Amino acid sequence: MEEFELEQALPKGYLSWSQISSYLRCPMIYYNRYILGLKIPPKGVLLLGGSLHKTFEIDLSGKKSNIDYNMDTLEDIYDDSWNELKEKYKDKYGEIDFSDEPESQLKDTGYTILPLYREKVVVKSEEIIAVEKAIEFELELDNQNNQKVIGYIDVELQEKN
Repeated sequence: MEEFELEQALPKGYLSWSQISSYLRCPMIYYNRYILGLKIPPKGVLLLGGSLHKTFEIDLSGKKSNIDYNMDTLEDIYDDSWNELKEKYKDKYGEIDFSDEPESQLKDTGYTILPLYREKVVVKSEEIIAVEKAIEFELELDNQNNQKVIGYIDVELQEKN
């Protein structure tokens, strides 16, 4: 791998959790994705995780506003999230890699997880402070440079006494 300047290493102008985790998982993956800009089709499991994440976000935002979605509605939200994210990935990468597990099996896994989420994640509306709260801070790299770090907190809850 060639050496590169900080501006090249951080083409978005900030550091994100996905960039950090990508680099820690495999520096070559980081290099190919963020430095060379290669668009590698995502694995199907990323579609599953993203769709569930969006479903949980909508559910928790609803709870914060005193809206309690029933299971049928959560399944509809999940289905819509799956379809929207699938189109987004296809537009961006051209395809999604379902070689590890067929799409229908992955999608069914999400429908299996939803009742478990509903059973195990018991949050009252008054406990929720924020959903998908953006955070930003400066990371001191050396005496002359700071780097902006951007991230999101999935859900911020009141501290229980």
